[in-house]
Amino acid sequence: MNFIEQMDSWDYLALGMMIVSAWLLLGGSRKLKEANEDLVDERKLRNRAWGGFAAGAAYLAVRYLSF
Repeated sequence: MNFIEQMDSWDYLALGMMIVSAWLLLGGSRKLKEANEDLVDERKLRNRAWGGFAAGAAYLAVRYLSF
């Protein structure tokens, strides 16, 4: 519970970004592509999801694992 007590709004934002990115990477981008093939570029969306996941993970790692 100590971890949750230390979190602030930026931590929740990073965690939310990681959750949405994980959803996109695990099949959400494919579902969006099936819903509207003309507007969704699945490759670009997956690349940005990887970037969002990496940025959120890097922020949380630096925030809580810095020595």
